[in-house]
Amino acid sequence: MRKLLVFSLFVISILLLATNLEEGLKAYYPFDGDLEDKTGNFGEGTMVGNRINAPTLRGPEFAEGVIGQALVFDGKKGVVLGEDLITDYDYSVAFWLRVDAFTNHTTTFFGCYVDEDNYFYWFSFVPYGWNNGTLIWARDDKKNIWYDGLPSFNLEKERWYHVVIVVDQGKARLFIDGEEVPLKVQINGQPNPQGLVPDVFSIKPGALFALGVNYWDPALRGMIDELRVYDRPLTAEEVKLLYEQGRK
Repeated sequence: MRKLLVFSLFVISILLLATNLEEGLKAYYPFDGDLEDKTGNFGEGTMVGNRINAPTLRGPEFAEGVIGQALVFDGKKGVVLGEDLITDYDYSVAFWLRVDAFTNHTTTFFGCYVDEDNYFYWFSFVPYGWNNGTLIWARDDKKNIWYDGLPSFNLEKERWYHVVIVVDQGKARLFIDGEEVPLKVQINGQPNPQGLVPDVFSIKPGALFALGVNYWDPALRGMIDELRVYDRPLTAEEVKLLYEQGRK
């Protein structure tokens, strides 16, 4: 009887966590044959060339992913998503990622706001950056702030990873395959364990979001699947559950 009770409580806790994964879900792109946000909060993504502002006549390509299909990136094109997927200083971004080639500073998930004075404010997850490894990278152009989140773990080519970035009032945490990876934080090149990601998205409406491309660097070669954007910090338990869903 006691074992049955314990098991029942365990099942209930899992169901409650699964329900929580819908709370604060602002955008969800499963990439099962289209670029639609399945929450209905944003329109369909738009294909671009090898930069955010480069046009393309090529449509999206899909291949077998972790769950259903995944979006393919061939190093020649990317996707621009809806504006203002993130609008404050508390958010989480989760996706499955496979990188097939490392090129310097190539982004996977990129968010950017450009103000009326042409100052750039941006946030990027980079598989291979200036540190010759994986990097959470952000910039406040006006205040001249560079943020480097240097993980103790580097992605490898040609394998799937579940990536979750959680930002809680500027404090960034990185999870790979359901486990938190410690970050060594630098601000303007100097170690700063308490350093915060610049508040990129609270400035004004109009932030632009893209996958696989930015304004400057080579486009991604690889695949992305199951992109979720939350307007709240996910807990470690919720991150683990998202990862487990992809392993089934």
